[in-house]
Amino acid sequence: MTIFTEGASYHERVMGEPIRGRDGIRDYWQTKVALLTFDGPLISSLREYWASEVVELSPAAPAHQQRSPNGG
Repeated sequence: MTIFTEGASYHERVMGEPIRGRDGIRDYWQTKVALLTFDGPLISSLREYWASEVVELSPAAPAHQQRSPNGG
């Protein structure tokens, strides 16, 4: 977590609120997404897995704004 300042923010979702502070970022990474592999003090691999949330659009939304269930 020392790669972040104490007051860092991690903005993971465009429309969502950022995760704030080292403690918040640590909790998010440990419980949600990040698998880090280190080679000494440096990261040699970062795997991040998460599932998109389904966003409901109004029936009047143009077709180009509608997303398929598989995220495409």
